[in-house]
Amino acid sequence: MRPDQTVLRPGRIARVARTAENGIAMALTAMLLVPLMLFAAFSVDVGSWYLEASRTQRAADAAALAGVVWMPDLAAAETTALDAAARNGYVHGVNATVQVSTSGDSRLRVDITTESPSFFGAIVTDGIDIDRWAIAEFIDPIPLGNPTSALGAADLTFAGSQNLWLNAHSWCSTRGNGDLLNTAQKTGSACTALDNPNYREEGYIYVIDKPAGIAVNVDVLNGGLCDRPGWPWWLGERNLTNGPEIEFRLYAPDELQPHTDNINPILQLGGVESSTQSGCGDWTQWNIDEDTGWDTYFTIPSSAPAGRYLLSAAVTEESTATGNNIYGLRVDDPATAGSFCSTLVASNCPSLHALDFLSIHLSEATPSPTDGAGQAAEFFFAEVNEDFAGKIVEIRLWDPAEGSEYLQFLDPSGSPVDFTWSTVDCAELPSTCDGRSDLPTQVITSCPYTGTGACLDTGNNNFHNRMLLLRIDLPADYSCNAGNCWWKIRYAPKGNGTVNDTTTWSIRALGDPLRIVE
Repeated sequence: MRPDQTVLRPGRIARVARTAENGIAMALTAMLLVPLMLFAAFSVDVGSWYLEASRTQRAADAAALAGVVWMPDLAAAETTALDAAARNGYVHGVNATVQVSTSGDSRLRVDITTESPSFFGAIVTDGIDIDRWAIAEFIDPIPLGNPTSALGAADLTFAGSQNLWLNAHSWCSTRGNGDLLNTAQKTGSACTALDNPNYREEGYIYVIDKPAGIAVNVDVLNGGLCDRPGWPWWLGERNLTNGPEIEFRLYAPDELQPHTDNINPILQLGGVESSTQSGCGDWTQWNIDEDTGWDTYFTIPSSAPAGRYLLSAAVTEESTATGNNIYGLRVDDPATAGSFCSTLVASNCPSLHALDFLSIHLSEATPSPTDGAGQAAEFFFAEVNEDFAGKIVEIRLWDPAEGSEYLQFLDPSGSPVDFTWSTVDCAELPSTCDGRSDLPTQVITSCPYTGTGACLDTGNNNFHNRMLLLRIDLPADYSCNAGNCWWKIRYAPKGNGTVNDTTTWSIRALGDPLRIVE
């Protein structure tokens, strides 16, 4: 082998190749490092944007829920919503744009727009705009009453007879007589102490919805218990002596939070507090057809704001009078005084309903279906609108259905509905049990008397001095009858007898009245 010849060994060739590959790998790594870093930066930024979007959505939800309780006062709702958004980190005009708009009297929409910056991808984009919105709705409590401008007018014939009176037992009475809130006593009538835990100084509270631009009279029928000539004692007002007076008070509307129904200051009318005690009217000239016997207790002027005015009716505290008052209420426009209207027909009809409890006196002699001689007595009860679809409606009846054979609940189409029932007085009102125990929940899907729907046997005063709890599951597709959402209770008298019953009704939908709808 000549000296100038070079011998290349296999190992040497491999080392040269690996050295060349190392250089290529480094070059490729350097080339890919920039896009890899950009991708990593964007992944961090995208995660940050998603987090910011979630925070923005939560803030919009919170702002809508906080503001909607002030509706229909949009200005107050907007102020509250802006404050809630700021407390969640989004200050209008500083780091976000917060827009508040109405979507109906009970709905509020909040839009929040903010910029989420880029942290690592700033060389490509400074950030993105994030826009989130929410619509909140406030569902008012279920109204107790009927679709007319009067409540407790019994047999007065307008829009059909209501067949019931409003009721107020004396302070010295016992709640076992059917009045849950006015009576001071749990049992007996010694009038020595206030031991009824359900007693409420304001008595029963009614809601008057006043339309804008019209005056509203608040009329009372037979505010003081008076002898109605020619009536047998079991039909409404016929009593031998006058009972305790009822004190009526009219409260100013809650212009700040109309949906809360707080007890506000007594309304000032002409510089005088709108509070009065009822007296016995002149029944010598009573004539149902001429609609006499109503007294105007208060007049809300047309210049007063529209809204919900609360009216309380309570017996005089610590009065030694016995018995009970049976009366009616009406709201009407003084321009058409004495007329009645229906909220289902007239958009400017002032409405009247009970806020949370309704104490009523029933007196019906309509034959029951088992006699084949007519229909059972039916009474408007509550307006359950379509907002409550899919919810559970809970009904409580204190000391109900005495003198009846059975009761049913009728939906707006007039069909009896299935329900479950139990008694809960031993758990909630232990002094009424007298050795009894609560009855377990039972399901009612049929009626042995008629076979036409669910009904509950109330014969033999099964629920005297007891709290009856009933629950109705509304289907998700629940709908009203052409806009008429009023439910009824049907009482069937025994044989040709009479339902002579004083009871206290209440109703509520389980669940939060505030909700995000979109």
